[in-house]
Amino acid sequence: MNASPCRQCRQRPAALPDGRCLPCAQAQAQAQTQPGLPHVAPPAPGPAPAAPAPPAAAAPPPFPGQGAPPHPGPYPGPAYPGPYPGPPAPPAFFSSPQALSTALVVLCAVNMAVLLLSFAATVGELDVVHDLQAGGWNVTYEEAEDADDRFLGAYLLRLLVLIATGVVFLVWFHRTRVNAEVFAPAGHRMSRGWSIGGWFTPVVNLWFPKRIANDIWRASTPWGRHPGLGLVTGWWVLWLCFSLTQGAGLSGTDELSTEVDGYDDLDRLEVALSIELVSALLGVVAALLALLYVRALTARQLTKYHQGPVPPPAAWPPNPAPAGPYYPGGRPGAFPGPFPGPQPPTGPPPGP
Repeated sequence: MNASPCRQCRQRPAALPDGRCLPCAQAQAQAQTQPGLPHVAPPAPGPAPAAPAPPAAAAPPPFPGQGAPPHPGPYPGPAYPGPYPGPPAPPAFFSSPQALSTALVVLCAVNMAVLLLSFAATVGELDVVHDLQAGGWNVTYEEAEDADDRFLGAYLLRLLVLIATGVVFLVWFHRTRVNAEVFAPAGHRMSRGWSIGGWFTPVVNLWFPKRIANDIWRASTPWGRHPGLGLVTGWWVLWLCFSLTQGAGLSGTDELSTEVDGYDDLDRLEVALSIELVSALLGVVAALLALLYVRALTARQLTKYHQGPVPPPAAWPPNPAPAGPYYPGGRPGAFPGPFPGPQPPTGPPPGP
């Protein structure tokens, strides 16, 4: 038979003859011995602890021909890791481009001389064409043949020197690209391979090399200097103009003055030779700007390399002066500031 609940707290079973539980009786006795304290009922008992749950039964072993139970959790890695990333690029290391730069400077000077020679030969060939168009016949066949030979020889020499210069330039350009990655590993929009492949890929070769050259120039700028791109842009624009006129010159005709059949062929040859004159002049200016660009970029990389990875304090640009006049006691009407110390003198120091 269950005991009746306490008549005072109605939560514990009664244990005394008066129908109260032991905690209630003790609390009342304490209140009587200390009359200044209010009567506080004893705290209610907490819930009984729950019985431990039985352990989960292990999964039964699979029957023959039946698959194993599923994995209890997610797999540690993705199901498909994605496309194969390819072999990583070798680490970038600095290599001085000074020797290649010297060779390029010499080749650019040779290009300028050969282009001027080609310009003179083109002028001689154009004089022969003008004489034939006018019907003056002041030029003999031997003289016209000599003009053709001079023009063709200068044109082929120009192509050979240009190819040799291009090979050395590509090696130098790739080396400066790797050096720039040493200075700024994360400041490049194109990979190293595009420093060579970008010149031979159709359509994109109109702007990919310029983009790479801009990144190299910015990364190679020494601490404390402004990375102006005027020289790079000027060289690139002249190079594009020279390349376009170089290919469009003799593409309209395949005959020289001693091989033409009529006045129509002479007119086409005149246009082609005129384009060649413009191409030679553009090539001279482009070679000069390329010479300056190669020297400037090489000097920048050597200076940046000798500065080290951390700029010295003197290399940082000075902080700009605060705008507005200086008020010794603070701006009128403004908060005086947290530093009420002595202000700088407003006049010259007293002297003897």
